[in-house]
Amino acid sequence: SLEAEHICENYVEQQKLEEMGIGARIQPICLSTPYPELSYKWTKDTHVYLTYRKGSEKEYGITLIEELAPRCPGIKFHLYGGSIPEETFNKEIKNYHACIRLNEHDGFGDALAKAALMGQWPISVIQYPHITYAPDSKSLVASLQDLKNKKEPNYPGRAYWLKELSRDLI
Repeated sequence: SLEAEHICENYVEQQKLEEMGIGARIQPICLSTPYPELSYKWTKDTHVYLTYRKGSEKEYGITLIEELAPRCPGIKFHLYGGSIPEETFNKEIKNYHACIRLNEHDGFGDALAKAALMGQWPISVIQYPHITYAPDSKSLVASLQDLKNKKEPNYPGRAYWLKELSRDLI
């Protein structure tokens, strides 16, 4: 039999692999290089963004955001669902407050990594260190509304993710 070390990006994937009898260690990765610079600046209007694959709007939480947006006045939602050059995407998101990742079965999305590295305050339905955990609609709305209070960059989150994402896989 072949000896292999299995690696996955979060506890959701780790649990699924465990159910199949495969032990894996968790190590998120970011495919985007070079890593984005710290760019977070608070503004009166809150800007958040989601990425999604066309045809998978429900899975990526787009339909949920459409339902919840009226409860979030003052928040501008930016949806990225097509192919956009990475340079353009990075330039647009660098002045936003947070990436929202609502996939329940997901790896560690590059958009979350970029948000953390830029000093933003990302929000996810999967738990990660220094990323706001919002497992349901109520906590998501509260987390979105709280972004207006995030006057400073997420320095601890940026430091943690710089170190974590820079680790060698092996």
